[in-house]
This record gives sequence, structure tokens and C-alpha cells, in this order.
Amino acid sequence: MAPSKIKREADLTPPPRKVLGCFQNDSENMGTSSALDSFAKPALKPLVSDPNWKQCEHEKRLERVKIKEQAARMAVSALKKMLNTLSRHLLAIPPCQTRIDKIHEILARKKCHDRTQRFVALEYLEGFYLLTRLTGQAVPTEVSYNKSLDKDKLFRAEVVYITQAEWREELESLFEDLRAEQVSATDEDNEIDEERNERINQGLDKIKYVYPHINTRQKLESASVEDLLTEVRDVLGSTKLIEKHTRSAFSDEIRQYIDSGEQSSKKTPHWWPLIKLCRVFVKSSVLEPGVILVDLPGNLDSNAARSAVAENYSKNLALTCIVADVSRGISEKNAAELLEKYTKRNLQLDGLYNSDSLCFVLSKTDRSFDYAQYAKQYPELGDMVSPDIKKAWKLKGDISGLERQHGSLVKSHKKNKKAMAELSANIKNLTSRLKALSSASTPFASARKRTLSDTEEASTVGKASEEQVELRTKIPELEKELSELKTTTEAEAEKLLSFARRIAHLEKARIYAQSRLTVQCIRHRNELSRAAIRADYETTLREMGRQPVNHLQVFPVSATVHLRYQSSEKRHIGFPNREDTHVSALRDWVLGTTLGDRERYAQAFLDDVDDFLASNHPWIMDKYGESKMPAELREQWEPQMESLVADLEADLRNLTIKTEATLKHIVQTNVYSVVPQAVKPAGAKARDTAEYWAMTCHWATHKKINSKRGLWTDSKGRNHRWNHELVYDLTTHIVKPWDLAFYRRFPQEKINYVDAGKVLVSDFAHAIANKDIFPDASDGIDVLKDHILRTQNRLRNDTDTAFDEMKKVIKKAHKLAVPAIKGFLEEMYEHCASESGRGFYARNRMYIDDFMTSKGVHMHRVGKRAIKSELDQLLDNVPARLGQGNALILQRIREEIKQFFDRNSTDGSRTSSRKVVSNAKLLMQKDILVDINNLEKDWKLSVQDELLPNDDETEDEMTFDDDLFVDLSKDDDDDYSDEEAY
Repeated sequence: MAPSKIKREADLTPPPRKVLGCFQNDSENMGTSSALDSFAKPALKPLVSDPNWKQCEHEKRLERVKIKEQAARMAVSALKKMLNTLSRHLLAIPPCQTRIDKIHEILARKKCHDRTQRFVALEYLEGFYLLTRLTGQAVPTEVSYNKSLDKDKLFRAEVVYITQAEWREELESLFEDLRAEQVSATDEDNEIDEERNERINQGLDKIKYVYPHINTRQKLESASVEDLLTEVRDVLGSTKLIEKHTRSAFSDEIRQYIDSGEQSSKKTPHWWPLIKLCRVFVKSSVLEPGVILVDLPGNLDSNAARSAVAENYSKNLALTCIVADVSRGISEKNAAELLEKYTKRNLQLDGLYNSDSLCFVLSKTDRSFDYAQYAKQYPELGDMVSPDIKKAWKLKGDISGLERQHGSLVKSHKKNKKAMAELSANIKNLTSRLKALSSASTPFASARKRTLSDTEEASTVGKASEEQVELRTKIPELEKELSELKTTTEAEAEKLLSFARRIAHLEKARIYAQSRLTVQCIRHRNELSRAAIRADYETTLREMGRQPVNHLQVFPVSATVHLRYQSSEKRHIGFPNREDTHVSALRDWVLGTTLGDRERYAQAFLDDVDDFLASNHPWIMDKYGESKMPAELREQWEPQMESLVADLEADLRNLTIKTEATLKHIVQTNVYSVVPQAVKPAGAKARDTAEYWAMTCHWATHKKINSKRGLWTDSKGRNHRWNHELVYDLTTHIVKPWDLAFYRRFPQEKINYVDAGKVLVSDFAHAIANKDIFPDASDGIDVLKDHILRTQNRLRNDTDTAFDEMKKVIKKAHKLAVPAIKGFLEEMYEHCASESGRGFYARNRMYIDDFMTSKGVHMHRVGKRAIKSELDQLLDNVPARLGQGNALILQRIREEIKQFFDRNSTDGSRTSSRKVVSNAKLLMQKDILVDINNLEKDWKLSVQDELLPNDDETEDEMTFDDDLFVDLSKDDDDDYSDEEAY
């Protein structure tokens, strides 16, 4: 092999390359080669022609991704079948092993891409039920796609407990506070340490959850760390698996592990204080591409283990969704406070403060407020909704008048119905009496002689007849009265129905007017909030030296209404359509942010598969045991080709060296030259920053922060991050040049490197493609050239991977300043934490003031050196990182050249035209072509969407207040048009 060469051009443009034909040609060898003219083979038809994934560039990105991902899934299946086929023929055809190894390499690279996940932070997820429907999380919770095919495991979770050492640390801190309280009730000027008391109370609250029998401070004081550890040692450090078929059963089971709300039972332990992390797995189209939603604990949790998990997540975020309560009002004054300044700074230095990686979610948009009063604050809105306000009030008055009339008529109707009932009963009684009297007055037989007693009976019957007469007169009168009353009640019933219809009609019209008012007010408030958030975002961008290109996405979301629309024909006042809830828009945006990487990974894998098929096409289709190039000709030209490969290797090495120099120059001129200027003002500000600490926290909190080395969450839930605040002062001056160097100039240099590398590979491919040297293997030369040109795609993919790794180091570098400054301040923290006695707080403040005054600049130099050291290592490793990709490309090229000579030459000097058919090769060819033909058919299928459960479907949905929803007929206007309400 020719020695490696390093060329040093003035720029990245590659030098002219000599072609293989420039070497001295031997006419005898040419003659020998021409003796094999009869062996020239026709051009091979591609194994797979025109697959869909090669013809979809005109499609929209989402459709392209679907096509390529489906093709990738089918290719994985096909490669596995080819593995089995090649393995069956391995003993008869040893070269199968090379192809088997290559397939394993391709599948391994695919698996690596599949593990790439996009972490999405949903801050303050409470009330935002996009996927989980879980509230009150006290632990970091990640939600990812459930790959299980078991219907009984549609909802899964892995609950990770903290370790024994982590729980011991928290318990010891609590008992340390208890001992300190017992030793001294006062610590400074007879003032009680309220901060410590509050910490003890909060610690006791946690203890009650885990140990229900310890419910008082006295019981806690009588316990010990070892006793408490012993009770829960079986769960510490373990992982609890939860697998359920329904969401309700899953929610009930998992609540005790993540919900810090009220205990369902005072005797049953709740484990959330011992939980480090909860991983939830659900079926969702949002999560299927590899998105992981992360909800981090709020400010009220000081658990070190959970804080470490949250910090680790923050380093890997791809997207950040800030959930803001819109019901509190968002204006230009408070928009900047929605995103914590340390989080914003990290996003800026991580290259994630942009409209592709950040969005805001406005929650509680469906919460009711005084719409009329709100409209009065904005004249334009007031003019717009005034007709609806007036109409709603008028309709309300009209409805009240009708309801009063209706009420009076109801009373009269009830009274008349009661009178009817009484009359009916009276008539019935009188009629019965009349019938009885009529039966008693039946005449005697005329043949019998009348006696004295008969005369008396006759007198009695006479009297009864008079009563009958009276009844026969009264009953008709009562029946007439009943008839008149019935007519009256029937008329009243008709009027009542009319009143009900009129009231219902007016009520619907009022609801429509109220809804139009509500819609306008909600949208106006949302737009004001959106404008305020975007204004702050664009101001920050300009401070970074950027101009806004795309609007920041702000989604006013109502997840509750969105879910209700899933299974109801009713419409919510203020949200005429499901799209007005903006949940679908948010989901589409999150999915859209994944499309770039998904397409890149799918394309890279498909390129690998396509290259594999093309590279092995001649070998697969060759049914002969021997080929045609004499060994003598191979011995002459193979070293010459290797010499060209060595030249290419030198050119690529030279390209990486020059790229390293360019990147170092970018960092030197944009970052390193600025950092020293940032150190001085940051050092000068250190004293003021420390003074602000003393002014904004209690003396006991101040001491505790020192003992915790600058990081503490106090009993009020306020985060104290002294080290971060000092680093914030330092990075304030380098945000703009940092962004310019790493997130604008570096990507451009990546493009330049790929373009220059492609030119080198292209020149090399054309240099070796000399058909005059190998006229009998012209088809092989064409194949070789094509395969070498295909390595340009591999160059692009490997370069993307290398620069992605660089991004990880860049994101890590600026974060190293925090631990560096923390280490530098160890002396100060230790001194202040150990101080005690009367006046110690004043002494500590004075000590810190002197420390920052004398050592502030030096402190920031330590932070600067930590950043620079990591960046220096990154830059020094540029040739190695890029060289790894180059080495794979060169290896691939050498393999292609070897395969070219192997396919087109014999093992000896024989020049006979005899060719021997290999039966083993024919059998292998037949079997593997079946696999390839099936893949060709699969690659031409239209996209088939995976059948996933609806994100919002469940057999046990939550209940809602139906008063907020309105039934609409099919003829009702979607926008609540009610011009004909009357």
C-alpha cells in the first residue's frame, strides 16, 4: 500500500486528480485483456426498480416521512429474511459471510437511530391532559410509546424507587434539624429559626405518607434513621411494574406512587416520597416516532434524587413546552417571567431558543371570567361584542318576564287541576249515592194486599225520591263545572307548552349570543397573551443577534373541552368547534418537529439498504464460478487503484485538518476573545449579586443555602441557585457570540465540509472509471463508479452524526461553569455554614462581601477555564470525529474495489473462455431473489397507517358539567347564528 499523504492547499477546494489512464499502459497487457472481449456482459437491470421512497420528493414532508418509514420497516423485515437465506447457503458459498456481516452492520446502525429520542419538557403539566390524564405529579414523569402488543398491557409504567443511600441522606437531614432544634431553641438574637421548623413540618408530612403510624413529631423524634430504613428496605432501589388494560384502573394503581395529594387511607402507605422517576408507556401517535414527554417536579420538592433526575432531563431536551395559566393574564410586563431566566439561558446556549424547539401552551382557556367587564377594558373589543351583550341582556329580561308569567300560570294550572280532581271525586261519590238510592226504590208486587208496614215503607221510599231528585239536579251542574274547568286546564296546558317553547327558543338565542361574546373575549385574551409572549421572544432573539424568521408557536389549549368533543354531540360555550381547543394543532406541531430527524434517519437507512443491494447485485446475478480478468492484469492495476485511494485518504485527512483549523478560528474570534471581557464585569457584579442574596432571604435560609453549597429550595418553595446566578452573570456577555459561533457558523462549515468531501469522492470515482484500461469489464467499472459515488450519502450522514456529537459537547461545556464555581466557593460555603452564635449572620454577610470583592474575577476565570477546557478538547478531536466517518467511507471504497477485482478476474493466469456454472450459486440466487422481489413489491405499496388506539378514546372517560355544553340540531349554524331567534 502506498504511504499516506497529507496535502495542504490554501482552501478546501480539492486539487485536480489524475485519472487511472494516466499510468503507463502496457500494450501487451492490453492485448491480453482484449482477448476476452467475448466475456463482456450486458448492463444489469436494478434488483429493485423505482421504489416509492425514491419518487416522493414532490410530496409534503409528513407524507414523505410516512413513505420512507414504511419502506424502512419493510426493509428491516427483508434484510432479516436475507440473513436467513444467506446463512442457509453459507457452507456451500463462503462469500455469503461477507454479506451477512454487512447486513448486521446495517441493522445495528438502524437500531442506533431507533434509540434516538426527542425529550419534550412540559413544565407545570397540571391541568394539561393531552396524553396522561394524570394530575398532581410529585415525581419526574416521562411518557413514551408503549410497544407492547398485549391488549392487557395497553397502559404500562415503571416506577423507580430511590436508593437506600438517597433516602438515608434525606432522613439524616431531617433528624439533623430535629437535633438542632432540641439543642438550641434560638440561633440569632433570640429569633426562632422558622425556616428549620417549616422544614421539619414538611419532612414530617412526607414521613406520614410512607410511615402512616408516625403521625406526630413526638413519634418521629422517638424513631431513628436505621428503624425507618429497615421498614422500607425491600422497596428502596427497586422498580415497580404496573400493567393495566384500562386507563381508570391504571390511574388508580399509579396514583399512590406519583400523586402528592390527600391520602385515600391514613393506614395505607403512599410511596411518592420514595419515588425517583416514573416511566409511563401508552399507545399514542404523538409518541410513536420516539417523542418522550417529560413532566418535572415543581418548586415545592427538595428531594435531591428527583432534582438530579430533572437536571439530567434538562440536558437532553429537544423541545420545551412552557405551560402558562392564561386565566391570570399575560402581558408584556409578565411575559418574560413565564420562562425562568436560568432555563432561558440554557436554551440560548444549547441552541434551542428558537421557534423549532420552543413553544408556549396557554392553559385554562376554558375557565369562566367576567366577559362583559373584560370587554369594557378594550374599546375595539367592546364595540365588537356590544350587540351581543345587549342582546343577551334583553333576552335574559324577556326570558325572566316569560318565566314569571309561566310561574303564575303554573300555579293556576295546578290549582285548577286540583279543583278538577276534587270535582271528579265529588261527582263520583254523588253518582254512587244516586245508584244506591235507585236500587232501594224498586216497586213491590201488585198482587199482594198492602199492610200497615207496607204503608210505612212507601212513605220512606217517597222521601228517598226527593233526594234522588236533588242528586239528579246537582250532578249535572257539577259535571258542567268540571267540563268548564277541564277546558280551562287544557288551555292552560297549551299555554304552558307555548311558554316552554318560547323560553327554550329565547334561551338558545341567549346562549348563542353569550357564546359569541365568550368566543370573542377568549380569542382576544389569547391573542393578547400570544402577542406579549412573542414580543418577549423576539426581543430576546434580537439580543442574541438574530432576526425572527418564524413566529413562536403559542397554543391556547383546552384539553377538557377537546376530550368532551370526542364522545359528545354537544358544543361548549366559547368553543364552537373542536379545532378551537388547539390540542390537535399542538399535537401536530410536536409531531412536525420530529419530521426532520425522522426523514434523515429513514433516508440514511434506506440508502444503506439500496447501496447493499446495488453493491451485491453483480455477485447475486453471477452464476459462474470464475470470471475473466487474468491475475497478471489484476496485479498490475490493483496497486494503481490503491495509490488513488491513498491520495483520496490524504485529501480527506487534509480536509478534516483544515476544517479543524476553521472551527478553531471561529471559536477563537467569536468566543475566546469575548470571554475575558465578560469575566471582568461579571466579577465586578459578584459582590452585588451576593448582597441581593442577603436582602431576599431569611437568615436561617441564608445559612441553609451555604450548608447546601448554593442550591436549596426553601420551605416557601422558592429556588435558591447561587452558583447558577453567578454563571448567569458570566454568560450574559457571551450569549450572542456563542450563538453566532456554534449555531450559525458551525452548521455552515458542516455544509462546506460535506460539499468539499463530495467533490473529492466524485473526482476519485471519475478517475478510476477508465474503460480503456478494462474494456472487458466495462460493466463492472460502471458498477464500481456508481457504488463509490453512493458513498457521498454516507459521507453526509456520518458528518451529520459527528456534528451532532459536537453539539452534545457544546451543550455540556457551558454547564461545567456551575460545578467549577461551586468548587471555587467551597471555602466560603464551609465557613458560613459553620458559623454560629449571636451576630453570625452579620459576620457571614461581611465575609461573603469581602470574598466576592477580592475573588470575584478569579472565580469567574475558574468558570471560564472549565468551559474552555471542554471546548478545546472538542476542537482537538474534530479530525478524529470526522476521521471516523472518513475511515468507514475509505473502507467501503476499498471493499468495492476488491469486489470489482474479485468479480472480474481469475485466481491464476488462465485466459480460457470456458465458464463453469455453479449449482450452489444458482440455488442461492433463486432463494435470495425471492426475498428481493418481495421487498420490491413492498416498496411499491401505498402508505398503510399503523392501527393505533385513538389518543383520546377510552371506555371510562371522566365526567363533565353538562351545563357548559349545548345541544345543537343539524340545522344550527356552526357559529351560533341566531338572527331568527325570535
